[in-house]
Parts: sequence; C-alpha cells; structure tokens
Amino acid sequence: MPFLRSSCPKILKAPAKIHEPPYPADIFPNGTDLNSPYGTIHYYEFGPEDGKKLLLIHGISTPSPAWSLIAPDLIKAGYRILCFDLFGRGYSDSPQVTHDAALFVSQITLLLAHLPQWDKFDLCGMSLGGSIASYFAHYYPHRVDRLVLMCPAGGTPNAELRPAIKIIRSYLMPNWLLRRLLRFLPLLPTPPKGSLIWWQAEYHPGYRFSFTSSLQDGPLFNSQEIHRAVVRHFGSRVRIIWGDKDDVVPMNTAKHFGQIDLAVIPGAGHFMVLTHPEATVQHMLDFLGSRR
Repeated sequence: MPFLRSSCPKILKAPAKIHEPPYPADIFPNGTDLNSPYGTIHYYEFGPEDGKKLLLIHGISTPSPAWSLIAPDLIKAGYRILCFDLFGRGYSDSPQVTHDAALFVSQITLLLAHLPQWDKFDLCGMSLGGSIASYFAHYYPHRVDRLVLMCPAGGTPNAELRPAIKIIRSYLMPNWLLRRLLRFLPLLPTPPKGSLIWWQAEYHPGYRFSFTSSLQDGPLFNSQEIHRAVVRHFGSRVRIIWGDKDDVVPMNTAKHFGQIDLAVIPGAGHFMVLTHPEATVQHMLDFLGSRR
C-alpha cells in the first residue's frame, strides 16, 4: 500500500565519481564508500600508518576538498588523516531525515565502528564541523585526545539570532518551502558556475535538502552550552582558531565558549583553510605538535 511507513529512511544517492575538478574522487588516497543505514559514507584515510591519528570534519557546504591545501603539511608533520563527506555532501548519500547534531554524531560513530584502529585520535572541525566536533567530544570524551575548532559554529544563542534566521529555524518554515525560496530568491550568494558548491547543487540530488535541513536543524546556533562543557572538560587540550575578518561566524561569538585558547589569523575570513592554509596549519601544529 502506498501510504504505509518504511522501516528505513528514503535515501538520495550521491553523484557518480568524477576525476576532474571541482571534486576529483582521487583528490586524496584510499577513497572508500562505506554502506550504512543512512546511505553511503565516502571517506579517505591516508598518511603514515604509524602516524598520530587526526580526524577532520568539514563545514556545511564544502566536503573533503576543503582540506586539500592543509592535508599535505599535516602528513609531512607525521599525521594519519581520516576525513569524510557529511551526509548529502560530496560523494556521501543524503538520507531524508532531520540533519541535526544526533545524525552527524551518529555518522561519525558509524564510520569509526568500521575503523576499529581509530580508537583514540585528535579531532578537528571547521564551521558546522567545529560544532559537530564539540558534540562528539562531549558524548565520547574518551575517544578524543586533543580538539581543534576552526571558526566553530554554534556559539550564537537563540536570543541573538537575526529575525530571518529565527524564521528559517522555526516550524513556520517547512524544508520544502525553504528549498524553493533558496532556489528562486537571492537569500544566499550564488556560487560561481564550476565551483564545488555549484557542482553539488547541480549534480547531488540530496545536496539542497541536506544543506537546508542542516541550516534549520543542525548545530549551527544555540550550542554554546555544549561548547562550554567541552572547553571545561578538555581544558588545555582545546584550541580554537579564528580569522579576525570572519563575517560568516564572527569571532565575537567566542565569548560564549568560556575561557579558551584562541589563536587568531589576521586578515583571514571564514574560509581560512583555503585563503590562509600556511597560517592555519602552523596554529594547528603549534598546538598538536609535529609527529616527525
């Protein structure tokens, strides 16, 4: 019967692999697809096999290629890297479920269950990935050695949200309507044709849903209590890196994190891993240390 419920979520499949920009599937070694109840998770594990383990979590819109300019230096410093595409980005499928913190933490635990050698590691998240990293570290502190948060989202309380964001994240705005508005109204900057965001919007059937569901339900805002709890628990084992020109997640939201080790990159905006990769890696390694 057409109206019976399903035991599993509907899944929109990721696009077929390509071997040219903007996302060549071999951008990093050992690209692998992991089947999960929420669809395929695409991940890369590379670097010296005996290196210190470092798990990277990207932001809301740009998948694994976000790390392309800093990964080589991290490998040279002796790190073994694990990075993956969040659901609905890059080559990971898009489950048609709420994209909240619980889903993303579950995605990481599913991936780690497949890689038992990753029992403990350093963890780094950027933007939305920074907030996800804090949630993971909060619930699984025994798995995380040290934590690096890059321009982490989630620090803005609901009371400080702009009216438009409050509407987007309210029950007055169903997901289908938000997707339609974003398609026909200039609510967000139009990505250049040929860019990675453009490619996902054009060729990943689930990208728009995953993006908008993350915008509505993900830990982009009002997660300051989780951040504060993680900072208290990890203490000197947490570093936050921020660009002082970030106008996407402004650096002044750091005031909601408590007493923090804050490394500032002068002149850097939100996408510092792409615009200021050398400074970003230097701040990471000053904190994490070289493993060579």
